[in-house]
Order: sequence, then C-alpha cells, then structure tokens
Amino acid sequence: MTESQHEMENMVDFFNQRAEDYEEHMQGSIESFQAFYEAVASPIRPTHRNIKVMDLGSGTGLALSPILDRAPRAEVFAVDLSNKMLEKLLENYQDKQEQINVIRGSYLNLDFPPKVFDYAVSVMTLHHLPPEQKMAQYEDIRRWLKEGGMYIEGDYIVSGVEEQEGLEAYERLMRRLKNAAPGLYHIDVPLSIKSQYDLLAEAGFGSVETIWQKDQAAVLVASK
Repeated sequence: MTESQHEMENMVDFFNQRAEDYEEHMQGSIESFQAFYEAVASPIRPTHRNIKVMDLGSGTGLALSPILDRAPRAEVFAVDLSNKMLEKLLENYQDKQEQINVIRGSYLNLDFPPKVFDYAVSVMTLHHLPPEQKMAQYEDIRRWLKEGGMYIEGDYIVSGVEEQEGLEAYERLMRRLKNAAPGLYHIDVPLSIKSQYDLLAEAGFGSVETIWQKDQAAVLVASK
C-alpha cells in the first residue's frame, strides 16, 4: 500500500458505490475465483442441521452459495457496512431470505454472547485492519464460536517485505489522518501468512492451517 493508492474514501461510500459491479470486480481480481470460494466453504461439514454461520464483511454474499450447498439449512448472520451490498445479497438469495439475518454495521462493534456460532467466515475484508485491530477481532470471533467451532478466512496475502512496507505506509497515513478509527477509510493492510498464524495463535485458536493458496490469495482455517 502507498499513500497515493487511495483518495481516503470512506469505507461505506466506497462499497455502496461499487455494489452493482462488485462481483464482476472480484472475479477479475482473484486468481482461480471459483476454486478460492469453494476452498472457503470446504471446511464446513455437509449437514442438514440448522447450524449457525457468521459471515463478516459479507458483501453481496459471494461466499454463501458454496456454504449453503454444504449446509442448506444453515442460519446465516451476514454483517456488512454497506446497505447497498446487503440489498444485493438479499436479491441474490431470495429463496433463502428466511435463513439470512442481515446486520448493517461494522463487525468491529458486534456484541454476541459466547459460543453462538458453529462457523465464522471472512472473505477479502480483514486486510483493511492493522494487526492490533485484527487480533482484537480474532479474539471476538473465537469467543463467539462454539467449542470445536472453526473460523475460515480467505484473504489477500503478501511477503514479509511487502507487509513491512505496507505497515510503514499505513502508519504514515494514520498520522496524516490524525489516527482515524480503524475501518473508517478504505485502506489495505495485507499481512504475510506467518503474521496471520501468529495473530490467530495469540488470539487463542488451538490450531491454524492453510488449506488453499494461489498467488496473492490464501484460505486459512483456525479451530477453537
């Protein structure tokens, strides 16, 4: 990330303005798009039980189709800042709307009781958070998961050198923005796989593994 990469666009405005073209954009941005989203769903055991799945930063629901193929009766909690994205999600899943609870707001501010969800998923969203905020989010996710639950993250990854350069640029940017709240602006802070593992372990997850990786995208699974 460089300071010139973005015009400091508000996160909500950024995604509201791109809701209609978001799916096409993602198909062009992620190498092996279909395989990536199938990998995100693959840790979810096929079942007809009414399991509970949290989708953080759900967007238009790209991750939900393969998840619902594996767990057709799952109750989904779809969280996103963008009302336009959530409107598109409900349009995409008209036949599943009774199973989908949309939550318009930041996943940084959620307040669920412990041990609610069987699975939590985030796809191409947590790279907007700096490491300390990301670890706090991981601690929340772990608390919300049932014993034996899984957290699945599909996101951008970078090398250690690129990570360090990005973090330094982020710190300079935050000084310019007078330490604006994390998640307020559309800024990318992708990490290396090693840093992801370290943060998840520090947040208390018992095991972490990479189940899919291609170019600058990877899918990690953390078990409680």
